[in-house]
Amino acid sequence: MGKLHNGRLLVVDDDAAILRMYERILPRYDFLVIGYAPSGSRAMNIVRDNVDRNGCLSGIDIVLSDVRMAGGDGLTFVRELRTFYEGYVMPAVVFFTAHATIDVIEFAQDIPDPGAVVLRKPEDITKLKDALCTGVQKYFNALGSKA
Repeated sequence: MGKLHNGRLLVVDDDAAILRMYERILPRYDFLVIGYAPSGSRAMNIVRDNVDRNGCLSGIDIVLSDVRMAGGDGLTFVRELRTFYEGYVMPAVVFFTAHATIDVIEFAQDIPDPGAVVLRKPEDITKLKDALCTGVQKYFNALGSKA
């Protein structure tokens, strides 16, 4: 039997140093990282690759994304994610960004269940694990209410 994990996670950030930090800390948090993407467009490729052969949108429980990135920002990526998951429960989202403007916060508040949360880089690193675990729980709760 495989090791239990806290959830299947997709990480989206264009900062190589941040990605290396995630590669160090996320396994300690017991998340199964599905992929690391340096842009929203690359992240959407990973999302599409995680659709099973029956067309089920499985494989990702939560997304950890920066907001400002070269090659496609996090907000545009999440808009595409919402469209991709239309009619289904999309993964929860944690925006971990140095650009937590009121527009970003309002955008996150408008995401339907399981929703999104915005954490500030680097101040909220201690809150990251709790935000990810809470997001996964909200995702599974939303799946259960959809059944």
